[in-house]
Amino acid sequence: MTMPSGQPQDLVTATYGARTRRTLVDLCAFIALGDGLTARGRSAYESDIYLRLSAEAIVHRVGEAVARLPLPLIDAYPEIEFTLAKGMRNRIAHQYQSVDYAILWQALVVDLPLMSEQVARLLAMTVSTD
Repeated sequence: MTMPSGQPQDLVTATYGARTRRTLVDLCAFIALGDGLTARGRSAYESDIYLRLSAEAIVHRVGEAVARLPLPLIDAYPEIEFTLAKGMRNRIAHQYQSVDYAILWQALVVDLPLMSEQVARLLAMTVSTD
């Protein structure tokens, strides 16, 4: 992205490219799906296998998006739990018999919304092209 000298440019695109920016935007969109699911409440989640399976699908998508991120970005922002999200995706995909739905709920209610806030701040960062 070429900007006139002195004009701010978004940090993610300037440093990691437009594909990475799109992936981070997708990541936030997937997390927003979890917000809709948790809005139904914990008791609905616990009593409805389809909601729990939907939670698995959301976390799986989040993990897939994280897997597309470049390692230098993941390393540059250790406060964002990218590695944890990828690990959860691996558990759901490969050890699906041992998914702990209470932990999954906690991820949807606490961990992923925090990640979304952190990624949103990252997406809002700019750099000067001076």
